Amino acid sequence: MSIVKKTNDFLEGHRFFTYFLVFILALIYFGYLQFSFKLTDPDSYYHIKISELMAENGVIKDFPYLPLTVLKDHFIDHHFLYHVYLMPFVKLFPPIVGAKIGHTLLVALAILAFFWLLRKLKVKGAFWYIPILFLGAPFVFRLSLIKAQPLSLIILCLGLGFLISKNYWRLFLVAFIYVWSYGGWVLLPLFSLLYAFIPLFRLVIDYLSKKLSVKSLIANFWLDFKGSGWQPLLVVFGGSILGLIINPYFPQNIDFYRFQIFEIGLKNYQYVIPVGNEWYPYLPLTFFKNSILAFLMLIPAGVLLIKYRLFEEKKVNFLLFVVLFFLFLTMKSRRNIEYFIPLAVIFSAVVYSTASKLAEFKADCEIIIKKWHPRLNTKIGWLLIATLAVCAFFVYTAVPYKVKQNLTGGNLDANYYLAASNYLKSHAQAGELIFHDNFGDFPPLFHHNDRLHYLTGLDPTFFYLANKKLFEEYRDLVSGKTKEGIALIMKNDFGVRFVLVSKENVKFNSALEQADGLSQVYSDGQATIYQVL
Repeated sequence: MSIVKKTNDFLEGHRFFTYFLVFILALIYFGYLQFSFKLTDPDSYYHIKISELMAENGVIKDFPYLPLTVLKDHFIDHHFLYHVYLMPFVKLFPPIVGAKIGHTLLVALAILAFFWLLRKLKVKGAFWYIPILFLGAPFVFRLSLIKAQPLSLIILCLGLGFLISKNYWRLFLVAFIYVWSYGGWVLLPLFSLLYAFIPLFRLVIDYLSKKLSVKSLIANFWLDFKGSGWQPLLVVFGGSILGLIINPYFPQNIDFYRFQIFEIGLKNYQYVIPVGNEWYPYLPLTFFKNSILAFLMLIPAGVLLIKYRLFEEKKVNFLLFVVLFFLFLTMKSRRNIEYFIPLAVIFSAVVYSTASKLAEFKADCEIIIKKWHPRLNTKIGWLLIATLAVCAFFVYTAVPYKVKQNLTGGNLDANYYLAASNYLKSHAQAGELIFHDNFGDFPPLFHHNDRLHYLTGLDPTFFYLANKKLFEEYRDLVSGKTKEGIALIMKNDFGVRFVLVSKENVKFNSALEQADGLSQVYSDGQATIYQVL
């Protein structure tokens, strides 16, 4: 018996130890990545600040900080439970340190949920897919950002596991909690629809191969749907609807999700207005390079799927369409890579595990082993194994190093915009509107000073939908296109006294320096502040 088989048998036989081991490995890995005072993503300041405000004042229902956006009248905390989770950490520790500690623990739980789902799907050697997952650099990077993504991944893994195992009471509870936790809660209702109608795929294949008539196809599908297909739909939609109604933000949340799901998620104005980079697609080559792990697992899984007709199994079919769904979403918006990579690993693992139980697959493997085993016992074989081991070593050291560089390479830290915010705090009146040149500047400004109001933030679409004409005027100003009458526009159209512009925006800085009616009152290495005279 090989050492690998002994190790695997030990891990399979000591379930609680294996779960503990997975949790500790994830904690060490992601703890190393978080060990800095950098934040990388501006939205992290927002999440930390909201958690602080909730710890002090309870549920936040009024959000006056962005008065020119739709959030003024339609704000809800769509990451509510994530902020509740962070509350004790930002109170017990310095806020940024506490958020990093709490987030690292949550990421470790997300990896644990991933492992739980593999075991729930009866994947052989489930533990060995954890180190493989750690090689997905874009996934690791996205999961390390102080955002609600790990909480969403936990709930989605639990939801998929309960859906496939038909554990409907727990599925109902997960659907309810998802609505309170993350704006992308609609994923679970979509997957319940997919799961209910997945038998239709196999029936259509049988119809196309002339094994079934149209009448038989409809009759067979109706029998399946009547037997068990309607239950997940009722459970998930029931839990989601109840989560919307029994909610601290009802009925305001209905309007918000209309903006979030249809305007930002589906319609998406990324080619009309500049939105966050995560909403734009990858270039094809970049997408393939960033998802190389997923494709290296998917390609052989696809071969096995076709060769051994594994699509006859419902859970394999279902996971195939889930992966294809996220593949499409990732091609549309790069932010979905955080789901595509782990679900590609899960689907591939299920295919490999399912195929390994087939007699035909075992026979084919024996033929291949007999053909190649003598060759592997030569010097060339051992050289190949050594080369693979060296490559694996470099990959496992290079990936965390690269992710760590990306997480710590920016200039966002605890003091980002702190000095400029302190100037505004002492010179601007409470509730005064501040003009700033980038929606991404709102979170750090809000983090340092919640006494003031800001022009745009979280997503520029919220500003655009509230007042398209004013947004276009703002866009022309910050791009440096508007050269004349800047002070009058600031005073009459926006009603501001202070304009904060980042050092990187050279064109806008140049226009402000040359404009009449403006005076530079503050400057440092990060921002310049002008006062409208």
